[in-house]
Amino acid sequence: HAVFKSIAKREGYRLCFPRYSKKRCGGVSSIEESREETVWGVVFYIPEKEIPLLDKSEGYREERATSKNAYQREEMKVQSVDGEQLPCLVYIANREKPYRPSKECYLNYIIRGAEQHKEQGIPEEYIERLRRIEAADD
Repeated sequence: HAVFKSIAKREGYRLCFPRYSKKRCGGVSSIEESREETVWGVVFYIPEKEIPLLDKSEGYREERATSKNAYQREEMKVQSVDGEQLPCLVYIANREKPYRPSKECYLNYIIRGAEQHKEQGIPEEYIERLRRIEAADD
């Protein structure tokens, strides 16, 4: 029951791929601090009762030791295209090492998602940056 809310950015962060996933055939996405960069994305409203489903999908259990989770759930403020500060839940990957995403299995989902929201405010320059990410050999 996710409902689109806004396009938003988080300055001082960048997209990264710090964990490997067999299901996704390569590195899976997260964000990490990067003073000079900005990451863009889509904000959805998700009913509170559905957060546990999202947690499960992202390999996060609150009661589990941090090192045993694939991602950590954090609250973070992002800025909408209208300049509004929005509180969001984000999933930050527990870093293993840098990986390249598989274009076939995963990277194209990210690129297509950004392209679909271009009219709502994801900048073309950001989409071009996504297209330049080097994919793993399939």
